[in-house]
Amino acid sequence: MRYLAIIFVTFVLFVIQDTAELFNSDMSGHNFKIDNSVGDNECTILVISGGASADNRPILWKNRDVTNPDQKYYYIPPCSTSNETTYAYLGNFYANDLSRCFMGINEKGFGIINANCYNLSDMLSDGIDDGDLMRIALQTCCNVDEWEELLARTNLIGRKDAWMFGVLDAAGSAKLFECTNFSYYVYDANDLEQTPDGIIVRSVYSLRGWYTDKGINRYKRANQLVRCQPENRLLTVEYILQTIARDFQGPDCNPYPLPFYGQLDTLPVGYVNTFDTINRFKTRSCSVIRGVLPNEDPLLATTYAMLGPPVLSIAVPLWVGSEGVPAFLNHGATAPWLEIIGERMENLYPDDDADTWMNTHCLLDSAGEGSFSYIFGLEKWAIAQADSLVEFWSDREHKADEMRNSQNEICQVVWDGFLVENDTITRVSNTQTCLPDNINLYNYPNPFNQSTTISFYLSGRTISEFASVSIYNILGEKVMQIGDVKLNNGRGTVDWNGCNDSGCPVSTGIYFYRIEVDKANYSSKMLMLK
Repeated sequence: MRYLAIIFVTFVLFVIQDTAELFNSDMSGHNFKIDNSVGDNECTILVISGGASADNRPILWKNRDVTNPDQKYYYIPPCSTSNETTYAYLGNFYANDLSRCFMGINEKGFGIINANCYNLSDMLSDGIDDGDLMRIALQTCCNVDEWEELLARTNLIGRKDAWMFGVLDAAGSAKLFECTNFSYYVYDANDLEQTPDGIIVRSVYSLRGWYTDKGINRYKRANQLVRCQPENRLLTVEYILQTIARDFQGPDCNPYPLPFYGQLDTLPVGYVNTFDTINRFKTRSCSVIRGVLPNEDPLLATTYAMLGPPVLSIAVPLWVGSEGVPAFLNHGATAPWLEIIGERMENLYPDDDADTWMNTHCLLDSAGEGSFSYIFGLEKWAIAQADSLVEFWSDREHKADEMRNSQNEICQVVWDGFLVENDTITRVSNTQTCLPDNINLYNYPNPFNQSTTISFYLSGRTISEFASVSIYNILGEKVMQIGDVKLNNGRGTVDWNGCNDSGCPVSTGIYFYRIEVDKANYSSKMLMLK
């Protein structure tokens, strides 16, 4: 029995040692479990140091490619018991499973994303799951060092599959971990010798694994995009979302510039195969997680959250400090955002016999119509709103209700434009709409069916005696110029009778009132119901 025990222990040590050495060996000769048919979870990710971003904040990005389209974003509050205390966080989940998170950031400014890895050893049929591991990390890790300690502990019990994890924290750390079942290797985006340009790209393809063609095309394309963009290679949230996350150039076809008039195989003009593109036929959600500057409040870390394929959807900014997520991203059995996406997907992928082929004319056609005609404008507006708010909050105390109201206001405007597939709504909803400091705009009743009273308070922001009030429809067309309203210590009140400049009653719909004073504009919306 003693000899059997020695043999068993020797075997276990050999397996652990062999696994740890896999990163530095020629792995093509090992007889490990390799499933080359796997193609379900093929995410593409970026880890970006603060030195490589335009505003010096580290960034994570992930296009999540999975079969299950039913995704949601949730805010998970902190929990304190006699045994443990967890941190608040927000992230991306399957709709009916809050036990596993697949990308997110917590109140301490620790953020995490991941991608499957198909060219590293994967010997286990059981072990800790990636969604469980990331949920635990978001609940318990303050920074990247604590994440690595957690990862080292899971080396002992084993991780179910091989994964790559991208992480950042409030101190500016940004790293990628390539993991087998029992070991990991670290790439540091801030290490100039290891990562000279501060940018790490992965797409289910480890640089330390054996050769495979799985994910290599997306890896090469993402690298091309991050290193060929202007502005001295300094990456912005807008560029990542609007150029990288939505890219669908395949290995055999370059459809740009749009509209695409090429014809491939026997498919109609304008169709491209998205089986192996960054924006894939299975891209179900997307997050860009922007960290904070050193000594900046971790609650100002911003998640740009998107449900559905990026080419049809729009990213909206979320903050853990808001202590909530807009209902469009998680309410009901299926999130409202995904309900609309589901309807539009039928036109984007219309051929059941060619289900990976996308009709690019749904994005932009010869008449300038399509999702790209409005999602870019709405999203740029939302990013500008978020930038202004972060700058504004960084100089003053910010409370959860302020952050939540601003977050919801941005999402509401983007949602309204998303529904009607038009971005002109943002032309009368400017940056200052969401600023909470000493601004109060409201109308009562709202909704209304005949008339409403518009009231506003602009204390500390005006030296003028009058403010101009105008009414706009959802298309950005001026409906009525009410005229100048006399201010009383920054306060003003005016009635609108629901008519246009010609005296005719307007129809049911969303309308905006805009207050102009001292070369500044402030807007809010109201609903006419008949």
